[in-house]
Amino acid sequence: MTIQRSVLVLASLLFVADGIKGFLKHTLKSHTCPNDRFPCEILCTVMHGQCQTKLDDCDAYAAALGGTATCSIADCLKSCGCSHTSAEDKSCKSQCLTTHTSMYSTSLVHCVANNTPWIKAVCDANVGDGDPTTTKPTWCP
Repeated sequence: MTIQRSVLVLASLLFVADGIKGFLKHTLKSHTCPNDRFPCEILCTVMHGQCQTKLDDCDAYAAALGGTATCSIADCLKSCGCSHTSAEDKSCKSQCLTTHTSMYSTSLVHCVANNTPWIKAVCDANVGDGDPTTTKPTWCP
């Protein structure tokens, strides 16, 4: 009887330990927006919200390559300014989205495009509009 009780206690402890490990794995990082990495409110919120997992993957990929420990697409977008109406800022962002084409960058670009209202509008405006002079940007999902 004592052995059965010991086995039950041990099994319970293992179950709890496994549950805690799973809980800690899914704990969200806390970020304040805007911040040094993403000085623009909307981009910061998207990156640290809907796209956090893709950003983490891209950062890990960049670090594994021996370069910076941050994803280059994120660094590029930071340099473009915060306006989504300025032609210069929009061109800069479009250039960033176009030139970063690694698997992890593309995954992050698609997430940003799907979750940033003005970027999503650019992609949606060029889909099925019937105008042969407009094309969907290559970075759109």
